[in-house]
Formats: sequence, C-alpha cells, structure tokens
Amino acid sequence: MKIKLKLQKYLCLFGIILLSMDGFSQTKKNVTIPPKQTETLLKSTLDKSIYRDVQKILNEKSVMDQVIPDDLIVQGSGCFGFDCVDNESFSFDTIRLKENNTRFAFDDTSVGTFPANDWQIEANESASGGKNAFSILDITGSKTPFRIEAGARTNALYVSSGGKIGIGTNTPVMDVNISTGDTPGVRLEQNASGGFTAQTWDMAGNEANFFIRDVTGGSRLPFRIRPGAPTSSIDIAASGNVGIGIASPTVKLHVMGDGFFSGSIYATNAILPGASSPSDRNLKKNIQNLTGATSILKQLYPKTFLYDIEKYPNAGLPKKMQFGLIAQELEDVLPNLVENNTHPTGLTFKSVNYTGLIPILIKAMQEQQTEIESLKRKLGEYESLNTRLSQLEAMLNNDEKLKQTDKK
Repeated sequence: MKIKLKLQKYLCLFGIILLSMDGFSQTKKNVTIPPKQTETLLKSTLDKSIYRDVQKILNEKSVMDQVIPDDLIVQGSGCFGFDCVDNESFSFDTIRLKENNTRFAFDDTSVGTFPANDWQIEANESASGGKNAFSILDITGSKTPFRIEAGARTNALYVSSGGKIGIGTNTPVMDVNISTGDTPGVRLEQNASGGFTAQTWDMAGNEANFFIRDVTGGSRLPFRIRPGAPTSSIDIAASGNVGIGIASPTVKLHVMGDGFFSGSIYATNAILPGASSPSDRNLKKNIQNLTGATSILKQLYPKTFLYDIEKYPNAGLPKKMQFGLIAQELEDVLPNLVENNTHPTGLTFKSVNYTGLIPILIKAMQEQQTEIESLKRKLGEYESLNTRLSQLEAMLNNDEKLKQTDKK
C-alpha cells in the first residue's frame, strides 16, 4: 500500500513538472497562467509535502542554468544581457548584446603546446569617463592591439577586395592609399623606449611640395620636390651612378644643365666625402711636374657652334650659341679628357672633361708668366744700354762743339 501511494505521489509530481514547463512555454508566447489558479489547483490535488517539493522546483527554475548537450538551432534572433525585454525589436540584428559593459569573450581552454591565448571583443570602456570605442583585447597579454574610437570618419580604414588599403577612401588605387583634404602624410616616430634617442620624421605632400620634415630638428625640410618636376630630376642607376636631370647616368655623378651637354659635370669615383676631386699627396704616385702646357694649348682650337637640334630633336640640345672644344680634336691631344657616353635614346656621343683642362691652363699661364719675366729683364737690359748710348752720344756731340770753338 505504501509503495502504491509513493508511486502515485511521484506520478503527480511528474505531471506538475510537465504542467509547469508548459506554463513556461506559454509565458514565452506572451500567454500568462494566473499564479493563484495554479496554486489552488496544487493545494486541492496534492498533500502538503508534494506541494512543498513542487513549489521549491518552481522557485528555483528561474535561476537554473540550462546545459544543452547537443546542437542548438535558433530560427530567429537572440538577445543577451540584463536589458533585453519581452518583445525585443531586433530589426536586422541576429544576435544582440544589451546591457552596460557588453563584451564578447573567447576563453580558449587548450592545454599543452596548443595555442590557448584568450581574446575579448569590447564595446566601450567600463570606467567612468572612459573611451567610447570598439576594441579587440589580448586578455592573456593584457594588451589592446586594435581600437576604433567613436566618431572616426567614414572609410577611416578600408580594405578592398584586391587587398589594397584605403585610409579615408573606399577606392584605393595603390597598395596603401591615403586621402584627406589637407596634406596627407605619414609620421615616423622613434620614442626613447628602446634606449635610443627620440627622433620624429614626417613624410607628406600637398599642392606646394612633397617633403620630408625633420620634426625633432625644428621642423626643417631637408628634402623637397616641387609639383611639375621633370622625369629623372634625380636618377640613381643600378650601378650607383647618380644622374641629375638625366636617366641612366653613365658616370658617378652626371649633372645636366639646360641641354643635353650644356652644364654637364662628370665626376669619376670620388672617394672622399665632400671632396670634388681627391688630391691628397698620399693618394698619388709617379708625381711629375707638368711641362709644355703652352705648346699643348697651342694645339687646341676653341670654337663657337650651334647644336644640330633638327637632326637630334629628342636629345634636349640647347638652341643658344655655344663655346667649347670639339671632342674628337681634343682626343688627339689629350685623350684622357674625352669620354664616350650613351644617351637613353641610344644616341652615342663624346663628352669633354673641361675641369681636367684647368691644371693645363694654370701651367700655361705660369709658363707665359716666366717668359714675360724673362722679357722684362731683357727689356731692362736694353733700356740700360740705350741710356748709356744716349750719354755717349751726348759726350761726342759736346766734344765736336768744343773743337769748332777752338778753330775760331
């Protein structure tokens, strides 16, 4: 008899649990079962001990965790947080976090050599007066490697389907495309945290120039390029040759003037910083005095000429009258001052190292000065002899006058 009563008791308990679950389901559907009717039904059906057990289950049901050891499929939206309400309006949201201090945590429980770093997505800082920002936190490393502050402009950071990055633009053309209304630029800032002296550089450009600014050094602009500068204003070849105003420079330093040849400077293998031509005695051997410079100059024939711009229209030849030497003529006398060159268009030509003529000119002037000094000495001797002859002539004339006087 006791077994029968006990079985009846638990069958009733199971029925009440099912009834309570159905009531919970109706509550989610906005159908409310009056609590007083349920309570009256329980009291009239069960004895007090069963009622107390069922009431305890109903009171604790609201705080019980739900563990679902299976896949969970929700064909609708979900709201999580203390501020979610009945009949939540989701709009297009599939998942919504709604309360103060919303966070999305990734707690990796891997062990051994498997990666197990913990991460968190944070919307706004929790401290009073903190930042309104969307952040990704490295929880394990106590760092915030990524943050977007509220109010950031549209397309502050944009990655196109081709992998190009736009800063201020959603149509990046280059791998990194910075677009802004005034002087887009990049700052390179070395702080003192690594033990090195702090130094800051800016690289930017605007309608006035492209520049590199030494911020630490007083915002000076040691490097500037003005809009409209011609192609190959500065050209560094693979060989290390530097061209100024010419592509593919053929010597160490190749500076072009207003034309293809005019203003050209050819410096070969300068080895001392700041020295245009190394001239230290210690760097030289077989040192000999230059002689016969005057005779060398006598073999040079300076010319006036015009460049043949009709025949070579793409060589950038100047139109004005020129003064200089013919390279082929100089090559017969001083071959080491003539060089062979090739223009990017394929035109080959000879150039003259006019700087190399300076020592010859200096020596020729010295030789001429020596000759002048010699002539001066000879002239002095001639003048002395002429004076003596004049005196002798005067004495002879005086004697002749005396003789004539005696005859009278």
